[in-house]
Amino acid sequence: MSKPLISASVAAPGFYGLNSQQSSVTLEDGFALEATNCIIDKYGRLGARKGYRILDNDFPSYSLLSDVDYIELSGHTEGSTDGEITIVFSSDHGFTVGETIEVASANGTHSYGAIGTTSLDKGTDPTYSFEVTNSTTLTSLDPVFASVPTLYNRQTTTELVANFAAPTFPTLYGMHRFVDIAGVEKVIVWGEQTDVQGNPNANGFYIYTNGAITYPTDNTSANTFDAFNWQGATLNDKAFFFQEGYTPMVYNPTTDVFSDITDSSCPQANTVLSAYGRLWVARTDTDKMTVYWSDLLDGENWSTGSAGYLDLSAVMVQGTDEITGLGAQNGRLIIFTRRSIVIYGDSTGGSTLDPATLVLVEVINRVGCVARDSIQNTGTDIIFLSEDGLRSLGRVIQEKSLPMRDLSANVRDELVQAVAAETVNDIKSVYSEDNAFYLLLLPRYERIYCFDTRAPLPNGTLRVTIWNNQKHTSMLSLPNDIYFTNPDGLCEYYGYQDNNSSYPMLYLTNYFDLGSPTQTKILKKLTLTVIGLSSQDFVLKTAFDYIDSYRSYVGTLQALPGSEYNEAEYGLNDTVLSGSQTSSTITVGTGEHYTADFQLEQDETYDVPLNLWLDDDTYYYSNDDGSRTQTTVYTQQGSYTYEYSVGTVSEPIRLSVGGAGSVLQVGFETTVDGSEFSIQKMDVYAKQGRVY
Repeated sequence: MSKPLISASVAAPGFYGLNSQQSSVTLEDGFALEATNCIIDKYGRLGARKGYRILDNDFPSYSLLSDVDYIELSGHTEGSTDGEITIVFSSDHGFTVGETIEVASANGTHSYGAIGTTSLDKGTDPTYSFEVTNSTTLTSLDPVFASVPTLYNRQTTTELVANFAAPTFPTLYGMHRFVDIAGVEKVIVWGEQTDVQGNPNANGFYIYTNGAITYPTDNTSANTFDAFNWQGATLNDKAFFFQEGYTPMVYNPTTDVFSDITDSSCPQANTVLSAYGRLWVARTDTDKMTVYWSDLLDGENWSTGSAGYLDLSAVMVQGTDEITGLGAQNGRLIIFTRRSIVIYGDSTGGSTLDPATLVLVEVINRVGCVARDSIQNTGTDIIFLSEDGLRSLGRVIQEKSLPMRDLSANVRDELVQAVAAETVNDIKSVYSEDNAFYLLLLPRYERIYCFDTRAPLPNGTLRVTIWNNQKHTSMLSLPNDIYFTNPDGLCEYYGYQDNNSSYPMLYLTNYFDLGSPTQTKILKKLTLTVIGLSSQDFVLKTAFDYIDSYRSYVGTLQALPGSEYNEAEYGLNDTVLSGSQTSSTITVGTGEHYTADFQLEQDETYDVPLNLWLDDDTYYYSNDDGSRTQTTVYTQQGSYTYEYSVGTVSEPIRLSVGGAGSVLQVGFETTVDGSEFSIQKMDVYAKQGRVY
């Protein structure tokens, strides 16, 4: 008689996140040995992370109107293509002699009575190549244009314009969110511009606002920018930037100018914090253990008023150390060194901090912070990277002595090894309250560790997944958004493609034995319930007895049966049949139009993404006819029929499989290409074989 099938069900696979620390056979159901390009979504499911899209990776042409003295046209006869253009500057133009550059247009206007206006222009988008012959002159290399009404020669009294071709986009390394007193938000970005056509006013700093990166009006800093490890802070309607070994800088939004802080007492510090009405800085190239603070509400005054400093050397009991970062929490100043944490308050015990009454609260030894930009304040706690993993300040204070538990305990050895190979100044992080995760970027490995912060696991750790192929250089959290800088430009966390390209998602369970570790299991069938769009392919994987030799089985998602938008297509339950297309309708493949409640921008009410296709006729469709552009609109959670309906709930996918062993591992791999994907449930069916 054949033996009955035995089964095991894994609800919410991967719910506990990645665990590379413990023996895989002793792990509880819900842990994963691989969880790549995944997140734990708000329903507790393992799902695909979002990708990114470009916000800006271009600059407008750079106008030299005020610097051009005159434009000379010589050797030209009317109606011919010969001749030479020379642009003469009133002062040093800043380009290197001998280089070849491009000018997008060169034109001048003047009046000769009846002759009228002369324009040096050879089309709607003219481009000229120029050889830099000396410090004030550029000479044309290309032939001139087809026709010019009259010879144009040294008209110094007319308006002249030389628009240089847009420079290549700089390599960006960091960002700071700045909101001025009027509520106008700007993202100040910095990076390296090696193109000689770059605007000297930028000098490493740029402004992103109103959908585009622009140059500041001026940059009067005397700094020579050959490093870009700035840290920014906002105080009293100005933004301040500090980097070890560089003159600190201030950005004034009123004049749109970057300038040096002129107070010679201002330290050239590596870390800056804006808290309790003043700036706090620490770590210079000659002093690693002193904290300085500015005058109240004046980040440019470091020598008078209530400005001062504090030397930590006297309170360190473990010998010489160095400050790596600063934080503020509950009216206290948190000073992170590599191997200790020093906490100061004031004698009043209030929620503000007066430097005149500073008192030492405690020194926590043998746990510190190794990377300045790993420090993130979550509002109720501070998360930071220590020598032995990711830590929570609240947990460290609570345990007092050396805490053996940490937020990254499930991946500690792997994480510590990766951090050891990184340049600590390049390690970046971001905390997103909207997404409920903390991201830790290790750029050398092109890897992000994603720590879910909704609720800790029973052992106090956070659920973690890994994102790979991450070429970002920095990250910034904004209300309802996350920005990245990377070689593609300035980007945002968005959609389910990486800059219009697909990316892989991989999940593998731990090894499990179906409750009988000494018996052979003959695998017969796998059933998966997943959330995603129909017709999406994926690959099921199985392995046995700790041998990473996987069998693969291809499956395709099929949507649950149902009618169109008025009866739960995409799970929507509040759609209405419409007689014609409008801006608020979705047209299905059979031609019907359904009015749906959606909007183009995400907010707290419309927070559920719905993937559609936008046609050239500006209307939305449920399918692609080969020419439409996939796009995302946002709907309300209450508009969905299904309990778990971010995307279409598929029918259970049943695949016949094979193989045998005492312990087994299952998982799946899919390509994320514009549509969300998450797994709801996994069922395994097998027959028992002989006893070992």
